[in-house]
Amino acid sequence: MLSPNDLEYIADDIIDVYSKLNERIVEDIARRLVNAGTMTESARWQIQVAQEAGLLYDNVLEMVSDNMELSKKTVNKIFKDAAIESLEFDDTIYKKAGLNPIPIMQSENMLNILKEGLSKTNWNISNLCMTTVADAQDIFTSALDEAYLDVISGAFDYNTAIFNAIEKVSAEGTHIVYPSGYKSKLDVAVRKNVVTGISQTTGTMQLERAHEMKNDLMEITAHEGARPTHALWQGKIVSLSGRPGYLSLTDIGYGKPDGFKGINCRHDWFPFYEGISQRAYSDKELKNLDNQTVRYNGQDIKIYDARQMQRGMEANIRELKRELAGYNGILTSNTDNQGLIEETKSKFALKSNQLKQKEKILADFSKQTGLFRDVSRERLNKFDKSVAQKAVHASKNIENNKNMLYNNTTKLEKQLMFKDLESELMSFIPLHTEITNIKDIAGGNSGRVFRKAESLANMYNTSPKDWIKRVGKIESDKYIFDIHWEECKLGIKTGWKIKNKKLRR
Repeated sequence: MLSPNDLEYIADDIIDVYSKLNERIVEDIARRLVNAGTMTESARWQIQVAQEAGLLYDNVLEMVSDNMELSKKTVNKIFKDAAIESLEFDDTIYKKAGLNPIPIMQSENMLNILKEGLSKTNWNISNLCMTTVADAQDIFTSALDEAYLDVISGAFDYNTAIFNAIEKVSAEGTHIVYPSGYKSKLDVAVRKNVVTGISQTTGTMQLERAHEMKNDLMEITAHEGARPTHALWQGKIVSLSGRPGYLSLTDIGYGKPDGFKGINCRHDWFPFYEGISQRAYSDKELKNLDNQTVRYNGQDIKIYDARQMQRGMEANIRELKRELAGYNGILTSNTDNQGLIEETKSKFALKSNQLKQKEKILADFSKQTGLFRDVSRERLNKFDKSVAQKAVHASKNIENNKNMLYNNTTKLEKQLMFKDLESELMSFIPLHTEITNIKDIAGGNSGRVFRKAESLANMYNTSPKDWIKRVGKIESDKYIFDIHWEECKLGIKTGWKIKNKKLRR
């Protein structure tokens, strides 16, 4: 037997494998959106778009193909572990009944059932995942078309159109396309196939074992939040032969997609001996199963609702990580658009900080409620080390900026070029140079309206009241510079420029 909790989290490792693939595809799409260059009606741009779409197709095809070997190894291990655990539980009951079942690894019949279930699941995943290749290309061309229309219509500038496109791609991720045309998110579809495959394979092995042991009765597991049609038979006894007084295989919909052991069903069964076994749940306990609660922030929450809250938090974290992958695609592209690069760095820093805050909230929620924290499910991409390190560093910078907002010094976050007044040669103010004598000149405590606040808020998905325009001084041996920039209370700093410079007397 596998418990409902086992089946809830059993596909975690395979989700990691395909989440990593999803992240790589999203990053590649973002990179090629930027590599396509400035959007025009020129034939040259159209050729560049076609080249990027073709390269994306080839690259994603290679990614999916490479991923299948690791996928098969992971699925094989999950199936083997699940089969052993399931039959060991059942065999313990049979042994207590004085029977002597053959160990799974010594039973040719059981190994054949396991092999068949594995082959079917890996075949399904392989076929479905190949549809991701064409879907990725469709996502790329659709996102580029939308961005192109935004730019030529004058609705958005190039940078904003690119960000809108990448954020939309990151929010959805890539899909699997079923023969019917129905689309499902990559990680969701793979998880569904693995969980269903394991449940059906172990269920068949348990049924075969029951026949070997000449056992007729099986008890079905139960869990909170079961589908109404499943709640009718969960926790009850089923007779494999259809004896009166018990549920039959037909009653529980065994073999049907929406029945026991059907698609995404988390119920299992185990041997029951009349007069010896005792039901795990009484009828009264089954009625109250959905009323079980956990505590969070001093409030009682039904377990089912708490799990949905947990899933929502995990989904939000996965979306943030996809967005970071998209931004990393911009930063690793061949663009020389410095405005786009600087704006991306600011967005990357803000999202990194939001990610860390969301992770803290989820960790606290899991600790308070005692619910299993599904780390792999929230880690959409098993986060590429380079992206993860960038995210941690960017988040720390945001926190430091928040702390420095009301201090009278800060650090320059962009190297600023200027022409020397005497030699007329170009020079620069180095990155991280200290800025002093800081004042608010619009928004904040200035008493003046910051007219650009609304556009900045739209750009970074913040509130206009969070934005301030500031001025400070940088002093060198030769010059005194007035530096202007825009700053958000959430820690973003952007729009750096030298407003005035004068020679020291």
